[in-house]
Amino acid sequence: MYVRKCDCVRAVANCNQPCAWNCKKLFSNFNTIIVVQSLQLPNGSFMGDKWGEIDTRFSYCALNCLSLLGYYNKLETVIDLEKAVDFVLKCQNFDGGFGAVPGAESHAGQSMCAFFFKIETIVSRKK
Repeated sequence: MYVRKCDCVRAVANCNQPCAWNCKKLFSNFNTIIVVQSLQLPNGSFMGDKWGEIDTRFSYCALNCLSLLGYYNKLETVIDLEKAVDFVLKCQNFDGGFGAVPGAESHAGQSMCAFFFKIETIVSRKK
């Protein structure tokens, strides 16, 4: 079974939260941030696997991961937040829903990811 890099990064971020096994010592926030940064492409999207698959799920996962690591109010210091927002907004369709990529049909799951992505960016801009 292949596990997406994005899922692994979120798992590491979750381990940086207090837990019964004290696994925070196993991972470095800095290394996790470098992985998230390496997943962002020039168009603002984020890759989710080694083949370069992109969609709004991975954009949300990247922001969520950084938020879990405590970067929710300083996302623009670690990723290109403006390009990330532009990518997600380009995925919005005439019906108000969001597709996986620009031009893709609207999907409830993608719309949910885009909605939570927007919430993460709004929270990150409140200082």
